[in-house]
Amino acid sequence: MKQTKFTRFTRVLIIVFGFLLSVYFFILPFDYQIRFTTKQAPLTIYNLLHKRVDKVAFVDDEIRFREVSNGENFQGIEFLWSIKPVDLNKTSVTIAVNFLEERIIEKLKIIIDQSDRTKASIEYIRNFNKELNKDLNEFQIDSIVSGELEASRCICYKIDSFIDDKANQMNKNIDALASYIPKDKKSPPRIYIYEIDKISQQMKSDFCFPISNINIESVTAPFFIKNFPSFEGYVYDFRGNYNKSHRGWFQLLKKVEMQNEKIVFPIVEIFHDSPFSSTDDKTWLSQ
Repeated sequence: MKQTKFTRFTRVLIIVFGFLLSVYFFILPFDYQIRFTTKQAPLTIYNLLHKRVDKVAFVDDEIRFREVSNGENFQGIEFLWSIKPVDLNKTSVTIAVNFLEERIIEKLKIIIDQSDRTKASIEYIRNFNKELNKDLNEFQIDSIVSGELEASRCICYKIDSFIDDKANQMNKNIDALASYIPKDKKSPPRIYIYEIDKISQQMKSDFCFPISNINIESVTAPFFIKNFPSFEGYVYDFRGNYNKSHRGWFQLLKKVEMQNEKIVFPIVEIFHDSPFSSTDDKTWLSQ
């Protein structure tokens, strides 16, 4: 009787073990999964990766995309990213990982802790998360509050570029744009963003100097004069290098979307410090 019970128990164990192996090797929709949380906005994470991903989809508040690794130690691995906001200060990142080559062999190696490709891919994600945290120390975003921007007459230059290239484009044209304005009458320059293509990470904008109290009748192309109305919206202070000020835009967009509010363009950023000064770039202020 005892032997019969033991035999039955053994059979049950074999069946359960076989079922779990079947799920692990053939049923799970991924080979393994990595998760972490960060204070960075979802669009910031996507912005840092977008040039090497495909199959991008924005579904409600979730960003999904695929990255295929070409790392020296983990080629042929597919990362399926899912990025979602948890609250205004936290973002959840889930990465489903699949082997595109030798899948069964690699999964067997995982069981006995011998999969170098798995270890290398986990290290890749760990290092990316470290870079996200390190980047957070390079800038500061104050509380987002309601505010108003007054109407303004400006001299402008159109910038249609990748978001990452905005500061470079402003630096290229700021001297020529400012040459129309007397030195003692210059106000902080600003950028009016009319459109952000989330997938391509490109933007359409005008880079401008206010000239409301300056008599300038005409300018030479590609510069132009434009009147902007006043409007109300959200306001925050950004402190850090202007190369990274779009981190603030993404945090603002996150707040608006989480509150189910409609995003109304333009977004305006006013630059109060000169990038050509000798001051610490972590103290540069924009609003």
